[in-house]
Amino acid sequence: MARDIENVDFDPQATAEIATAVAFEGYTFKDFARITDDEMEAAYSVAFNMVNQGQFEEAERLLSWLAGLDQYEPKYLIGVGVCRQQLRLYPGAIDAFAAAGVLEVDNPIPALRAAECYLALGQDEPARSGLLAAVHWSGDKPQHAAVKQRAAALLDALDRRKEV
Repeated sequence: MARDIENVDFDPQATAEIATAVAFEGYTFKDFARITDDEMEAAYSVAFNMVNQGQFEEAERLLSWLAGLDQYEPKYLIGVGVCRQQLRLYPGAIDAFAAAGVLEVDNPIPALRAAECYLALGQDEPARSGLLAAVHWSGDKPQHAAVKQRAAALLDALDRRKEV
């Protein structure tokens, strides 16, 4: 159903207050849109299913919308990055993974995924940096063993390629 947004009155004062609250006071646009956490999670589940079905363009749009509503939730940005990576939109994927990494610095997944994108772009040094970060943040955590193993294998491949 299309909406007639040309006839909507915008209150500049309210808009300024919302922008200030989001930018400086820790609020999200979700707070002002009155969207619940359950509704956000339901939309995320839809996007997750789209990714699993290979519908990356549609999922990227939905995940970008979710990330815009709640700029503090890294899983939305990781999802955006995964979609862009699958669509071979590597610079945009790297941006999404970097933003997720800032929000959740001890999560090795954004670093690994960004490194994969750098490798696809033929940029070995930033890839190496991301892979080293992924190994570091994986540590000895069992839930990140596969991430650490992949990052280490890619580092070995980079080192072998450098020797040739």
